[in-house]
Amino acid sequence: MGGLIEKAAGEHRAVPMFVASDRLRVRETSGYATIYAMPAADIPFLLEREAGLYPQGRSSGG
Repeated sequence: MGGLIEKAAGEHRAVPMFVASDRLRVRETSGYATIYAMPAADIPFLLEREAGLYPQGRSSGG
C-alpha cells in the first residue's frame, strides 16, 4: 500500500479512501465488484460539497 497523507496544501481537505476490487463468480456468471470505503464522519462533508454548499465557517467569496 501507499504512504499516508500527513498534510494537504492550502485550505483543501483530504478525505481518506480505501478502494478494493475482486472478481466474483456465481454459477456461470462472473464479473468484478469494487468497494469504496471512507470514514463515516467524512460523508456529510462530501454530500455538502456535492450539493454545492460550503462547509460551516466558509463563505463563497462573493
